[in-house]
Amino acid sequence: MLAIFILTTSLVAGLGLAIYVLNSQAVSKNQIVATNLAREGIEVIRMFRDSNWLLAEPDPASPDPDLTDDLQSCPDLGGTPCYPKVYDAPFRDLNPASYPAFADANYRLNFNPTTRVWSTDTSDDYSLYLQADKSYSHAQNGQSVFARQVKLSFAPITDGSCSAVCNNRTLIVKSIVAWRGKNCTEFSTGDLESLSTSCKILVEEHLANWKDYK
Repeated sequence: MLAIFILTTSLVAGLGLAIYVLNSQAVSKNQIVATNLAREGIEVIRMFRDSNWLLAEPDPASPDPDLTDDLQSCPDLGGTPCYPKVYDAPFRDLNPASYPAFADANYRLNFNPTTRVWSTDTSDDYSLYLQADKSYSHAQNGQSVFARQVKLSFAPITDGSCSAVCNNRTLIVKSIVAWRGKNCTEFSTGDLESLSTSCKILVEEHLANWKDYK
């Protein structure tokens, strides 16, 4: 009987340890995926900003009739040449002021696998779905584990150097990814930043219009 008791106790302890390890592995996997999805959100916004710069570059061989997005003198920089529309055009509009219905600009990022082009929209359903090609997108496909919200805002001007139109604003990018699972707070749609849960990753980056100084 003693041998049976010891064997049973050992099996129960071993099973409990195995379950704990499996649960820990699941949490670690979700954290890794969520971190990568959050970083992807930051890099896509950075790519949008850089693309605005590149498309605004003067091209003598193919003059752009719209001169408002070209390199020009910016009054809040003491006349230093800058790209005043770096957050507005011509590739993607990243200006939070373009979306007055939101306190900040709240984005979803969508990748088209056919055209291989990223786009944005302002839907508040941030759920991501695993696709057949192993990528994540907002196109519904089975159960959703992860959700991603990208929030854009301008850093406040506190030194009084700019009271009207500011061309050298710093763009604050927050990429928030939450996931569903055991011991995670249930959520459907809405603001992920305010969601109180341990199953969430927030990555923040400040993007300056540093090309003002070229």
